[in-house]
Amino acid sequence: SSETPIWGHSSSRLRSFSRPSGDQRGGDRGASLTVGHIPVLRDESIDVLLGGSDGVDGVYADGTFGRGGHSTEILRRLSPSGRLWAFDVDPSAIAVGRQLMGLDKRFTIIHRPFADVNDAMPDGVELSGMLLDIGFSSPQVDDGARGWSCYQDGPLDLRMNFKSGVPASEWLQTASAAEVAWVLRENGEDDDPILCSRLAEAIIERQRHCGPYTSTLQLSTCIQEVKRGIDDRRQHPAKLSFQGVRNFINQEMEQLEQSLCGQFRRLKYGGRAVVITFKPKEEAVLERFLRGCEDGWASPLAGKVPPDRLAELYPLLGMDQPYAARRLGPPIRPSFVEVDKNARCRSAMVHVLVKERRQAPRTGSVPNTLAAPVLDPCPALVRPSPPPLRPIERRPDLQLTPPKGLLPRVPSDGDAAGVFAFGGSVLEPGLRRASSMTIKLGDWPCAGCGEVNFARRGTCRFCSGPRPGRTSAAPPALPLPLSPGGEGGLGGSDGAGEPEAAGDCVA
Repeated sequence: SSETPIWGHSSSRLRSFSRPSGDQRGGDRGASLTVGHIPVLRDESIDVLLGGSDGVDGVYADGTFGRGGHSTEILRRLSPSGRLWAFDVDPSAIAVGRQLMGLDKRFTIIHRPFADVNDAMPDGVELSGMLLDIGFSSPQVDDGARGWSCYQDGPLDLRMNFKSGVPASEWLQTASAAEVAWVLRENGEDDDPILCSRLAEAIIERQRHCGPYTSTLQLSTCIQEVKRGIDDRRQHPAKLSFQGVRNFINQEMEQLEQSLCGQFRRLKYGGRAVVITFKPKEEAVLERFLRGCEDGWASPLAGKVPPDRLAELYPLLGMDQPYAARRLGPPIRPSFVEVDKNARCRSAMVHVLVKERRQAPRTGSVPNTLAAPVLDPCPALVRPSPPPLRPIERRPDLQLTPPKGLLPRVPSDGDAAGVFAFGGSVLEPGLRRASSMTIKLGDWPCAGCGEVNFARRGTCRFCSGPRPGRTSAAPPALPLPLSPGGEGGLGGSDGAGEPEAAGDCVA
C-alpha cells in the first residue's frame, strides 16, 4: 500500500512529499471541510456544551476549528438565533472556515489563537459556552508536507502557523544540549532525565557533524538510533520527542492557560468551558486553573477551618475576582467502540467547568494580608514515619471480647470445651467459629480466647495459647453439634443422644 507506513512494519518505504514554497505551504492548498471523519468525543462534548441554560439559542465559541468537525455539528444543532465563533491559527483551517462562513451566516471565524478569545471578540458579546479540543486533526497530522509527523518525511517545521514563529529546524541551530534536554523532559512527558540528556546530546552532535536538520526523518532517525528502536509505550520512539519540541515551539501549554482565563471573562454566569485533553500536561494545566478559581466559601471546609487557613487552601479568597469555577461531573472518556474505530482517542477526556458567582463569607472575614493568591498552600507538609514491618506479637494471656450475641461461660476443669449462650439457647461449642462451619471430631477450644481450633493444631491459631490438657493420650475433643433432626451425635443419626465410641470423645 502507498499509504502512510506504520513504523516497524515497512520502515524503508516512505511516502513522498512535495516541499511547498513560500506562503503556499499550509495555505488553502487542498483545504476542505472534514468529510467522513468524526472528531474525538464529538457528541459527548457538544451535548454538555449545549446543555446549559441557553441551550441551542446561545452564543458559543469553538477555540480549535481544525477542519470544522465540531463546528459543523454545533451549527447543525443550533437554532436560527444561535451564533458560533471559531478560532484557529492554521492558514489552511482559516481557508476552510471561510468556506463555512459563506454557507452559514451564523458562523464567524477569526484568524487568531484561542488564547485571544477575550480580546478578539466584539465588546458586549457574552458566551454561553466554549469548546477547546487540545489536539490535532487527523488531516493535519497525516499531511507529510506539513512536517508534523515522525512517521513520514517532510520539512522539520512543527509550527501550527507557518507565517509566524520560528521553525524547529532553526531553533535547533541556536539551542544547546541542556536546553533541548529540558524541552524534551518538560514538554515531551518523558520522566527519564538521563534519556532526555542522551537524546539532546545526540541531536546536537549529529547537527554539528552533518549540518542543520532539514527533514523530519533526519531527526526521527537520530532519536530512533539512541533508543535502539525500542519504546515502552508501543509507539514510535521519536513520537514523544517530536511532541515535546512541537509543544515548545507553539507554546501550547501557555496558550491553554491563557485561554482558560480569557474565556472565563467572556462566559456568562452559568456558561460552560468544555475542554478535550489528551496528555497529562494538559490535565495539569486545567487542574491548576481550577484550584485557583474554586470558591472556598462553597466548599465543605467553610466554617470548619479558620478563615486565614481557608484562604490558603482556596487562593481565590485572596483575590477580587468576581467569578468562580466549578467542575461539572467527572471527566468523560471515550467508549470502547470509539477507541476501536480511532486509536488516537484512547487517552482523550472531556472536562466541563462552569462559571459561577462567588458566595458571600459564612463567618468571619479573610485577613487583609492575603492581597494576592497564595502560591504554595501546603508549605509545611510533614512526612510521617512508616510503621514497623516486624510481625505483631500475639499475647497468650490476651482476653478478647467474643462476637456480638455470644456470651462466654467460664469453663470448669471438667468442661474444657465450654459453651456459648446464643439468643437464650445453648449453642454447642461453635465458640468463635462461624455458625455455618461444622465442628468435627477432635476440634478443641482455647481456654484463653475461646477460639475453636482444628484437631491437628497444638497451639491456638488466634492467640498462640497452648492446647489445654495436652498429654500423651488424645486430647479431649468437642462434643458433636446437634443435628436438626436428632438429640445429638452425628448429623442425621437416629440415635437417642448416646455418645459415639470414637477415641476419647466425651458427649
